[in-house]
Amino acid sequence: MVIERRVKATLDEVWDRWTTGAGIESWWGPDGFLTRVNRLDIRPGGGFEYATKAIEPAQIEALKSAGLPMTSVGHGTYTEAEPLARLGYKVLVDYIKEVAPYEVSTLVELKKVPGGVVMVVTQDEMHNSDWTQMAAMGLDRQINRLVEVLSGPPQE
Repeated sequence: MVIERRVKATLDEVWDRWTTGAGIESWWGPDGFLTRVNRLDIRPGGGFEYATKAIEPAQIEALKSAGLPMTSVGHGTYTEAEPLARLGYKVLVDYIKEVAPYEVSTLVELKKVPGGVVMVVTQDEMHNSDWTQMAAMGLDRQINRLVEVLSGPPQE
């Protein structure tokens, strides 16, 4: 899965949104959830942990009806961190019933261009096409949220 977006921001601003607790909390996670970063160590071999909590009625009800907790914790390990240029990380997918845990890698590449920054986000496929499609839709929405935080709402 590859998503490319151009944002009206500086490299410093984009890097900050990917590498600080406040930056990540401003856009990370699905719609209707609040994300809190619990741990963040940006270096190869360092890790992160965050909690996402349902805060909107539709998401709360969906989780309740599925018998799932209102808050979930995610964690991963950084594989590379080249300031203002590249950030790589792996997350453990251990939440899918009847599927053995496996890792998914993501690479974020940043490039300064006239008027802003181009972000290219590449993520591994999941264990099957349905999960890959859902992950792609979720990643696309998250990156759109990041673009909105950095550039403001889309202009009509």
